[in-house]
Amino acid sequence: MKNICSYVCLILLTAACEESGPDLANANWDTYLGDPGRQHYSPLAQIDRENVVGLEEVWRYRSGEPTSLMYTSPLIIDGVLYGLSPSLDVFALNASTGKELWRNELALGGRAQRGLMWWQDGDDRR
Repeated sequence: MKNICSYVCLILLTAACEESGPDLANANWDTYLGDPGRQHYSPLAQIDRENVVGLEEVWRYRSGEPTSLMYTSPLIIDGVLYGLSPSLDVFALNASTGKELWRNELALGGRAQRGLMWWQDGDDRR
């Protein structure tokens, strides 16, 4: 079930990135589980109870690893989705298209992970 939930989150976050408008153009999911309180909350409102049934898969990312279980809480920063593969390889995707931008294979062996973190201080972004 966790795999399905992660997959649905990727679709919903991707859909949110595709919307345009002054408040949505810079919408980020830059904190593990959505906010410092880890409430899984986004203020974006274009997906609601009436239109959620109309969501369609627009892309799918396959890590290329033998296991199909990808437990990641992705971050989206300025239209780039950052995630962890089952082997804990860090990857970056275009959040609108799913195209892999880069991947860093760290050879950590798939240990347990809690997610990624984002930090920014002015122009210093990590």
